[in-house]
Amino acid sequence: RVIKAFKELSDDQIIDIEHTPKQIFNIQKETDQAKELAKKKFPEMMLRAGNVGLIPVKMFHAKANDYELDQESMDSLLTRAGFFSESISTTTYMKIKDVIKQGLDDEVGRDVMARRLRKLFTDMSVTRARMIAQTEGTVISNLGLKESYRQSPAVSGEKWLSARDEKVRPEHQLNDGSIVPKGSVFPNGELYPGQHSINCRCVVAPIVSI
Repeated sequence: RVIKAFKELSDDQIIDIEHTPKQIFNIQKETDQAKELAKKKFPEMMLRAGNVGLIPVKMFHAKANDYELDQESMDSLLTRAGFFSESISTTTYMKIKDVIKQGLDDEVGRDVMARRLRKLFTDMSVTRARMIAQTEGTVISNLGLKESYRQSPAVSGEKWLSARDEKVRPEHQLNDGSIVPKGSVFPNGELYPGQHSINCRCVVAPIVSI
C-alpha cells in the first residue's frame, strides 16, 4: 500500500518531510486495521494461556473452574490491542518519514526513494515480525494467566519466573522468584511480564492456596 501510494505521487508532491509521509501512510487507517486483527487473534491466545495456567491449580483443586473471558478480561485485552496497534503504526510511520527525509537530503528521484521504501519493508519483515510475535505472545499469554488467576479463588498470589540466562534484563532478574499477592505489581513496576518491555520471555505462575 505504501509503495503504491508513493508511486502515484508526482515529483511536485514529494517536497515536504511533514506532508509526504502522511500522503502515503494513513496512521489512523493502519492503526484501525492492526487493532481489528488484534481483536480477532488476541482473545484466542489469551483464553488458551489462561486455561493452561490453571492446570497446576487444578492439581490441588480438581473442581476449579475454567477461565472465561469476562468483561474485565476483555477490557484488559482491548487496552492492549489499542496500544499494540498504535505502537506498530507510529513506529512504521517514523521509519517511512526517515526514508523520505534521507531521500530529500540526498536529492534522489522518486524511483530511488521507492526502492529505499521497498527495502525498508523487506528488511523489517522478518526481524520485526519476530520481535512483535515474541513481545505480543508473551504479553497476551501473561495477561491471560494474570486474568485467569484473578478469577480463581484458589490462587492467592503470583510468582515471576524469568528464563534465567544471560539475555534476561536486569530489572527482570530482580523480579525473578518474586511473589506478590495476585493483582499486585512486581518489584520493577510491571503487573505482568512484558507489560512495559519488548522481547520478554518471563512468565507469571500461580501461588495456590491449599
